[in-house]
Amino acid sequence: MGRVWAAGAEMTGRLYLVRRAVCERGPKNRPFVSGIQEKGTGGPGEPPPRSPGETDMTKEEAIALAEELGLRGRGIFAAKDLKFLKEVRDMCKTDKCGNYKKTWTCPPACGTLAESRKKAKQYSWGIILQTTAEMEDEFDGEAIEEASSLQRSRFLEYCTRIRETGEDILPMGSGGCGVDCAPCTYPDAPCRFPDRAFTSMEAYGLLVTDVCKSANTPYYYGRNTVTFTGCVLFH
Repeated sequence: MGRVWAAGAEMTGRLYLVRRAVCERGPKNRPFVSGIQEKGTGGPGEPPPRSPGETDMTKEEAIALAEELGLRGRGIFAAKDLKFLKEVRDMCKTDKCGNYKKTWTCPPACGTLAESRKKAKQYSWGIILQTTAEMEDEFDGEAIEEASSLQRSRFLEYCTRIRETGEDILPMGSGGCGVDCAPCTYPDAPCRFPDRAFTSMEAYGLLVTDVCKSANTPYYYGRNTVTFTGCVLFH
């Protein structure tokens, strides 16, 4: 298990260096996902207010939307099986990604491990959402960055489409916040896009390989591939 954590930390650090290099070269064109409408007010064109925990989204519909958006994995797991590990959460303190104590969606601003556990236990099931890319070799930074960007845009679109129906979900992404609004307002002002921002699975203390296993979904797709994994919880 220690090797898994070490490998994850190494990949995170490598991705941070790749992103920094890309930023130094200049911005890249990335898909933009429109903002989320206010939900549950019963206004024109919006669904009627819902009771807490009420949901219309079935597992089959959640899987179908993921497939439509090109997200792979799509395994279903029970939220009660999630294990919130202090060892995983503590990895954030090493600041391999450069976001520790710098954004609202990363520790310590995203809440304690106990608060994360309490929040997640309000939901009953979840779905794994992944993007995989092939690399020329393990140092193919361009492929890593493009896969990361594609995962963020697909994941945001997935959450946006669901929330527009009035569905209450808990997204957990891959890496830091999925909203490109740098610099983050932390800690001087509230988050500008709270309905679009999300915390990573690791910041919740989840070991991604364990969650994939509980969903009967691969975590690794073979040599010279890179996979970014997120998940969404439903009531």
